[in-house]
This record gives sequence, structure tokens and C-alpha cells, in this order.
Amino acid sequence: MWQKGERKIIVIDEGLDPRLRNTRRGRRLIASNKLYASIPPTKEFQKYARNIRVEWHILFNEWIALWPYYVLQAEK
Repeated sequence: MWQKGERKIIVIDEGLDPRLRNTRRGRRLIASNKLYASIPPTKEFQKYARNIRVEWHILFNEWIALWPYYVLQAEK
């Protein structure tokens, strides 16, 4: 239950899960778009928010990975 004055912050942006960056697929994705090497701004969020959580996802079509991204969630 949210208390009065609490806000949820959600950021969705390009980024490949660090555990996948040194795999064959990860290297190919990063070579195709350098923004996939981006990391979420968790350090910056620590100054202003709490309960910071990052989830990593990849949007696929039938055969290939199309868009790796992260979802950063926090409370203010």
C-alpha cells in the first residue's frame, strides 16, 4: 500500500544483462548497438530514492533477439 507522498519511479532503457555481455550473442548485440552496453544509473538514484531494483529483459521475435533492455524501479 502506497502512503501519501510516496512515488514510484520507473526507467526503461537499452541495456544488456551484464551476465550475458561476454557471450557470443551478447558481443553481437553490443557490436550492433553500443547503447546495449549501458548500465542503469543506480548510483545516481541512491541519492534520491530507495528500494532500487533492476530487472533485465530481452524482447525477441520468432528467431532473434531484438532489443535488450532494463527496467529500473525505485521509490521516492
